Amino acid sequence: MSASVLIVTLPPLTGGVPSQAKVLARHLKGLGHAVTVSHYATLSDYEELVVPSWQAFSGKKPAVGEGKCFGDFRSVA
Repeated sequence: MSASVLIVTLPPLTGGVPSQAKVLARHLKGLGHAVTVSHYATLSDYEELVVPSWQAFSGKKPAVGEGKCFGDFRSVA
């Protein structure tokens, strides 16, 4: 039976941290683990998920987004 693994990281876009998270995710998948990547949503990249402070009192609610990152890994923001 394979274990489920959650990797919590910076948004998986560009840079050193996402690159290393991608390497780790692929390694763990190669060992047979079910890998999910979780990251916070930034206003500039995930505008539909984020509520800026100046909109918080208008009743707007933050959201959770699910998708794929690093090609084929489940992603939650």
